[in-house]
Amino acid sequence: MLGRKWSMFGGGITFLAGAAVNGAAQDVFMLILGRILLGIGIGFANQSVPVYLSEMAPARLRGMLSIGFQLMINVGILAANLINYASSKIKGGWGWRVSLALAAVPAAIITVGSLFLPDTPNSLIERGHDEEARHMLQRIRGTGVDIAEEYNDLVAASGESKAVKHPWANIANRKYRPQLTMAIMIPFFQQLTGINVIMFYAPVLFKTIGFGSDASLMSGVITGLVNLVCIFVSIFHRRQAGPPQALHSRWIADAHLPDRSWDVDHDKIRNEWGGTSIQVLRGLCGAVHMLVRRGVCLVVGALGMVGPERDIPVGD
Repeated sequence: MLGRKWSMFGGGITFLAGAAVNGAAQDVFMLILGRILLGIGIGFANQSVPVYLSEMAPARLRGMLSIGFQLMINVGILAANLINYASSKIKGGWGWRVSLALAAVPAAIITVGSLFLPDTPNSLIERGHDEEARHMLQRIRGTGVDIAEEYNDLVAASGESKAVKHPWANIANRKYRPQLTMAIMIPFFQQLTGINVIMFYAPVLFKTIGFGSDASLMSGVITGLVNLVCIFVSIFHRRQAGPPQALHSRWIADAHLPDRSWDVDHDKIRNEWGGTSIQVLRGLCGAVHMLVRRGVCLVVGALGMVGPERDIPVGD
C-alpha cells in the first residue's frame, strides 16, 4: 500500500501527461489518448483527495473540508469556462491548444504539492507504522492536545477493518443496508439529474439552440458562475437545516419548477435590444433555470461528497 499522498502524486503525473498530449495533439487519436489520461488522473484525485482531507481534518471540521473539495471543483469549472472564452479570442485558430494545455497548471500543483504532504495517521496505521502515526497525529492536532483517545480509536478501527475477511460480501448484510443504499443512491441520482451534461457541454447545448460561438462560451461562464453561487447556498442551508431538510428542499425545487426556461418572446426582445443582448439574456435565463430546476447544486452537489463518507461505519 502506497498511501494517499502517492495516489495523489500518481493522479497528478497522469493528469500532467494528459494535458501535454492534448496541448500537442496532431490528430484525433492524440486528443482521445489525452482525454483518457486526464480521466485516469481525475479518477485518482477524486478518490484520494477527499479521503486525505477526511483523515487529516479534526472531526468538527471534517464536513466543512469535504464540502470545500466540492466547492473547489466548481471554482475550477468556472475558471475553465473563463479560460475557454478567453482562448477563443486568440487569432490563428490555436487557442484551443492553450485551453487544453493549461490543464497542466493544476496538475503540476497537485503533483509537486503531494511530495510535501505528510501521510495521514490512518494510512500509517494501516501500513503498520503505529509510532509514526502517533507523532503525525500529535503534529496535526497540536502539541498541547491530548490525542490518546483519538489515536486509540484509529488503531481500533484499523484492527476491526483488518479483521473483516470478506468486506464486499459483508457490506451487503442487512444491518448495513441503509448506509449502502444512501451511498449508492445519492451519487446515482446526482448524476441522473444530468448536471454533468449541462456543465461539461453547456457551450454545445447553447449553440444547438441558435447561439453564436462567443455567446455559447459566455453562457458556459454564466452557468459556472450560477453553479458556484448555488454551492454557497447549499453549504449555508446544510449548516442551518441539516442534510435531510436540504434533500427535501431539493425535491421541492425539482417538483415545482416546470420547464419554462425558453418561454420568452425572443423576437420581440431581439428587435428592441439587439442580437448581443438577447444572447446574454437567454444565456442567463437558461443557466439559472437549468441549475435551479435540477436543484443539484443547491443540495445534492455538496451532500454527495459529505453524506456517504459520514454515515457509513468504519468498523464491523
